[in-house]
Amino acid sequence: MEHNTHNPTPEPAIDHDVMVELAAELHRLTTGLKRDLQREAILPSLSELAAMRPLHTMLTKALSAQLAQSATSPSESATAGGTTAFPGYL
Repeated sequence: MEHNTHNPTPEPAIDHDVMVELAAELHRLTTGLKRDLQREAILPSLSELAAMRPLHTMLTKALSAQLAQSATSPSESATAGGTTAFPGYL
């Protein structure tokens, strides 16, 4: 069995507007989860949670890629005024 030792092909960048839409969908799902939990609806709650995972993964990868890219080549807006692009959160 051969093992692929080279780096995997990077995933295409996700457009900013698409990321905003993904975040809106996550918001919709969390609102539904809260509603379902209040109704003690177990199966719909699990369904909402299961639907969140791929959105979370896509957003995490996209934002991590943006972070890595901006760390290697910070833009003027990211360093304007002497502040860093990442003010102590990570």
